[in-house]
Amino acid sequence: MFMEIRGTEKMKNITKEEMNIKEFFEKYPNVAIALSGGVDSVFLVYMAKKYAKSVKAYFVKSVFQPEFEKRMQKKFAGS
Repeated sequence: MFMEIRGTEKMKNITKEEMNIKEFFEKYPNVAIALSGGVDSVFLVYMAKKYAKSVKAYFVKSVFQPEFEKRMQKKFAGS
């Protein structure tokens, strides 16, 4: 499994064996996350809030999105 990393350095692929999620947020302490309301993005925001120094979670309101996802987004985004 590979993650695409964008930072001040050139993009590179990082394997699961090379870096875990805690190490990722220690290396990249200021993050912005697109929050869909699904399990994956909610988990990522949860872990970011636990390990990163600065977390911005963004979501787009849509009439097509179920209300429970909107509630979940607000709960985990902290707004």
